[in-house]
Amino acid sequence: MSWLAKEQDKLRTAWKALQAQWKASCALWNDPVQRDFQEGYWSEYEQIIPQAQKALASLSDTIATARRTVR
Repeated sequence: MSWLAKEQDKLRTAWKALQAQWKASCALWNDPVQRDFQEGYWSEYEQIIPQAQKALASLSDTIATARRTVR
């Protein structure tokens, strides 16, 4: 497994854990401050992290192609 694949796996694992914790927090924290946090911060992470995951996958494919080409 390449270093990039390991980092992708770490990001995927951390993101799943963070999502689970956020869901658990929302079950207990339901007030205007929570909604402000969700709108001001969390919703941005929900967009950025999947984009980062896709970019890492694309980068991984590009590196793999380059390695095959060079060999």
